[in-house]
Amino acid sequence: MKEIDAREKPCPQPVLLAKQAVKSGESFRILVDGSGQAENIQRAAGRAGAQSSIHNLDGFDSVEVIPSPVELIAESNTEKLVVSVPHDSFGSGGDRELEEVLCRAYFHTLTELDDGIPGTIIFYDRGVFLTVRDSPVLEDLKALEEKGVTLLACGTCLKHFNILEEHAVGTVSNMYETALELGTAQRFYSI
Repeated sequence: MKEIDAREKPCPQPVLLAKQAVKSGESFRILVDGSGQAENIQRAAGRAGAQSSIHNLDGFDSVEVIPSPVELIAESNTEKLVVSVPHDSFGSGGDRELEEVLCRAYFHTLTELDDGIPGTIIFYDRGVFLTVRDSPVLEDLKALEEKGVTLLACGTCLKHFNILEEHAVGTVSNMYETALELGTAQRFYSI
């Protein structure tokens, strides 16, 4: 089995190396540092129709990937709405109290909608603070996740703000997934 050593490579390089290897159609093993890189590769492999398994080794992870001989059928024809959240409040008019109220109202309102809810919400920059344990919208985000909304939190941002250990909802993600979601969105907006 081919082995790719992607340890010490910054995000999203390990995912990109894995995506290239999947295209070859041959099984492979990719070695990565921790911090969710193995899970990111596993999700990317799954989207490409490959099976994968993660093995935690001494100080690093190994992901074994077995590509499928048949490509996956395209996703459903429903319109794909993606929302990006770069702030931990709603708006930037300078009234922090109002912006926090609007933020809580927005996410709670999304839980009440049947139509028009996004398929994916991407949290980055200060927006990742909304995905941590003491977030004022944590319960609403959990409810959205239960409704099938994909919540992606930037792993680089969580690490930058030193709050990775406090992450409580959604998936710790990377720039590859962010670019893929934004690039394949049929509709997109940012709050």
